[in-house]
Amino acid sequence: MKKLLFTIAIGSLLMASCTSTRYTATYDVELSNVKKTEKGKPTISVGSLDTIKGVGKNCYSDSTIKVCFTPTKKDIGFTLTNLTDENLKLVWDESLITTIGSQSRVMHDGIKFIDRNSFQRPSVIYPNQTLNDIVTPTENVYWRDGVYSQYSSTPGGWEQKPLILDKSYVEGYGTEVMDSTEFTNFVKSMSDGGTININLPLTTDDNKRKDYQFNFDINNGKVYPVEVVDKKKSTTVGYVVAIVSGVLTYMLTMSALN
Repeated sequence: MKKLLFTIAIGSLLMASCTSTRYTATYDVELSNVKKTEKGKPTISVGSLDTIKGVGKNCYSDSTIKVCFTPTKKDIGFTLTNLTDENLKLVWDESLITTIGSQSRVMHDGIKFIDRNSFQRPSVIYPNQTLNDIVTPTENVYWRDGVYSQYSSTPGGWEQKPLILDKSYVEGYGTEVMDSTEFTNFVKSMSDGGTININLPLTTDDNKRKDYQFNFDINNGKVYPVEVVDKKKSTTVGYVVAIVSGVLTYMLTMSALN
């Protein structure tokens, strides 16, 4: 019995050594202003969205469209309504997103990750109809190679980075990317001027074009401690516990026989 308790104690101590305190963050992403460009006309900048009647948070409206955004950790969802009496086309291949100074092409709902850099057909929005879609930076999508060994294997797969770094560690492995001070300073810097910009070009059937730039502020960054399990260490610990348990079982069996 004592040996069994000893095994459990050893296993518990080893498993505890596989966890460590890391940090995660949350942010508020809020639409702050909109710039609209039309060929032959001066750029219009709407700096206070609160003055637009009937438009809520993260929404914008003019005589052409009404659009509302739903930011998430990895992409920005939106609903865009055509307020005109003619078709509008959203030109995906010329749409861009800029996150913390890094500009990227975008992909949208229905596009496979593997096809993210291929041609994307424009989305047609008929009069008084609404398009529900998402904007995802293609640069944030990547293939993670698999890890294979005689003891354990993890298959490869497509992964997607967050729009804003929200963890001080690598998910699943507990590997530290930034220490607590560096990560806290990063989150603070995002709240003190971080932005996300989305450029969406819209054309009509007669090729008239309007380019919309939607600018978002990053606010209220908050840092939280979390306990993280290192999968590599926990796998190794599992083997050690199994070996210790096997040895003690053998010893108990031999002791009973004697």
